[in-house]
Amino acid sequence: PAIRQKMEQAYVTSSRMEYKFWDAAYNLKKWI
Repeated sequence: PAIRQKMEQAYVTSSRMEYKFWDAAYNLKKWI
């Protein structure tokens, strides 16, 4: 179904953004 595909896409996008956010926060912590 199209809805399931959209949900999967949204999940992948949000988890990727979350990973980038935590990765950036971790790297920032190393600098401080």
